Amino acid sequence: MQRGLAYRDCMQDSSQICDVHYNSLMRDPVGTVAGIYRHFGMEFTGAARAAVAMWLRDNPQDKHGVHKYTPEQFGLDANHIRERFSFYVDRFAVGRDG
Repeated sequence: MQRGLAYRDCMQDSSQICDVHYNSLMRDPVGTVAGIYRHFGMEFTGAARAAVAMWLRDNPQDKHGVHKYTPEQFGLDANHIRERFSFYVDRFAVGRDG
């Protein structure tokens, strides 16, 4: 992740990237997709909006059951993970977008 972010920082045209917070996508999926279209200068047509709405209707988040995972299930420590990826969490304000 650090190498990827370092490469991104060297890009001359960072407008090729559109960052999306997972929580934003879950809270307002259609609005978030509309924002992605806007970022790239594309029109979010009524047909595109309807297609996103239909996909969401046909693919609810729990379509295949509810899955809950914890770091401990995989022999990991949540505090260590938070510390190890703090550079990413801080840069993108992960968990602070509501």
